[in-house]
Amino acid sequence: IGTAIQGKVKANEATIFRPDAQLEKAFITQGKVTEIPFRKDACRTQVKMIIPEKDATILKDKPLGNHHIIIPGDVKKELKILCKVLNISFI
Repeated sequence: IGTAIQGKVKANEATIFRPDAQLEKAFITQGKVTEIPFRKDACRTQVKMIIPEKDATILKDKPLGNHHIIIPGDVKKELKILCKVLNISFI
């Protein structure tokens, strides 16, 4: 049995961040939060967002994993700087 905390996202916009397990690559995008759904058969914290189409394609076709870090607001620029400092390439 898994245990996790259910979060509540109260932002109108958010940044999605997902590093790979080796911390060599990361996915970063920003978008508009459109809905906070709840399904018992899905993750405890769920967010529906509008993101650029090219980023949605990457998430669908080449995901780095199942779970993503959702950060309220637009912090895409800061995450890209962090990745450069840590030598993590972003896709």
